[in-house]
Amino acid sequence: MSSEHPAGGDDGGRSAEVTERVESGARAGAAAGRRALDRVLETTTASERAAAILALAVAVAAGSALVGPRLGVVAALSGVACVVAAVPLASRRPVVRAVGGVLAVPAATLVGIPATVALAFGVGLAGSGLFAAVALWALVYAGFGAAAVAWPAAGNGGVRRAAVGSVLVGVGVAGIVALRILPDPAVREQGWVAARAMLSALYGVLVAPTGSWATLTFLALAVVTAVVVGRALAAFPPERVLPPDRRGALSATGGSLRTLLRAGAWLAALAALATLLVPSALAGGFASPTRLQAYLPPGVAAAIVALVRAPALRALLLATIVLGLAALAIARLRSAFRRGPAVSLAGALAPVAGGAAVTLALARALADPGTVARLREAGSDLFPAWIVDVLLAMAPFALVSFALGVALVTLVATLALASGLRAARVLPPRAIGAALAAGSVFALAAALIVVSRLEAAVLTATAAFVVWDAGEYGSELRTELGAGAATLRAELVHGGATLLGAGAVAGAAIALHRYAVVEATLGGPRFAAVAVGIGVGAVVLVAVALRG
Repeated sequence: MSSEHPAGGDDGGRSAEVTERVESGARAGAAAGRRALDRVLETTTASERAAAILALAVAVAAGSALVGPRLGVVAALSGVACVVAAVPLASRRPVVRAVGGVLAVPAATLVGIPATVALAFGVGLAGSGLFAAVALWALVYAGFGAAAVAWPAAGNGGVRRAAVGSVLVGVGVAGIVALRILPDPAVREQGWVAARAMLSALYGVLVAPTGSWATLTFLALAVVTAVVVGRALAAFPPERVLPPDRRGALSATGGSLRTLLRAGAWLAALAALATLLVPSALAGGFASPTRLQAYLPPGVAAAIVALVRAPALRALLLATIVLGLAALAIARLRSAFRRGPAVSLAGALAPVAGGAAVTLALARALADPGTVARLREAGSDLFPAWIVDVLLAMAPFALVSFALGVALVTLVATLALASGLRAARVLPPRAIGAALAAGSVFALAAALIVVSRLEAAVLTATAAFVVWDAGEYGSELRTELGAGAATLRAELVHGGATLLGAGAVAGAAIALHRYAVVEATLGGPRFAAVAVGIGVGAVVLVAVALRG
């Protein structure tokens, strides 16, 4: 009896110590959260805070009508989680970047939920198809934009640095997966088979396509090529090879070429968007080569199909992309060495270490039979057979780590798209959060039109305008007068005028729809497509007018 009491006492002491550490960590987390909230309140204006709250509220309301309340809330909150992880990832301090690496994996897990459902919608496994998938991503970016309102550095390189940091986190997660997979002969053998199958599939999609995605993949290659070559020319201007007194003409030519590449990237991106969305709104599906041959004149269709399927041209585009990325990597290494190799190496390794550490902890905690069974079932539904064979051969820890890595891809894609929109100047350097939130809310309005919810669409589009106007005005005041300036009265006057004007327009539109328009609906897909196009054009006109 006397020998048992000390052991029980030791167990009780260890339990009390663990409880104390958990409570201490919870108190420290709560204190850090309060400090972060106080900092947000100090560094943002009332208009910016109102824009963020309005964007989240309208997004959740519209998302509840489109995809259901639970999924709508999760999608919007996942966008907020993206920003929570992105802010420390964008820091220049290695310790803060390591914290970002720790936060990135749980944030990616949350983003992976709407991303997986959107994939199921898009490929036809569930839901209402492509527009439901677009609505889900609009919800994610509405939450992202609402949270980014409180991130002043987002438009000045912050999103780009966060995207790079998320890739480095992926390196850490991939390292954990590789360390658990490579020693297992069965998994290694299945991995080689999967690698060969993946290379064959990529060759069939990117170089020698025969399926319905040929048009979209060609346009995507064209966009990436134009962007990468333009960035490479900006990093290594060709006029530097000439003496200073002879650089003028070549410099002007290089500037014109970069402008032409930007225009080409825009045209290809718009063509890809039209290829994807317009046929889907009109008759389902998208503009595949088969559909082009059915709807276009024979000579024109044959020329377009031959162009988008040409293996030699696609191989040339891929080779150009690889060379451009190599040039950009060299430019980045050169910049890193200028800042100091030790500082740059620490900044690069910090997210890797943070991602690897949290992956180890989460994989150990989640590697139970129930979670593993659900992951294998989901993988069987979403992935091809050559990936499913690898998943079935993995040990539980490796499978959970792999799932976390797949989820991290969604975070990387989210940040990369936001960074690309900023690089393409779709998003402004100032008030980037308000612009992204407003654009996402407007996309939800377009989705409501497609499902014949016209009045809700009018109110949602009106809210998108108010979000943009309030966020941009608040950002302008903060930039010019400082966050601590007494601007509340001016903000109330401006916000009240905006609400009155927008409310009057929305009320008039709803009144016309209820009492003046008879025997006309926007329920048909053709009318919905026209309405979406008109709405996008109206927003573009308003944007140009407001920017002067």
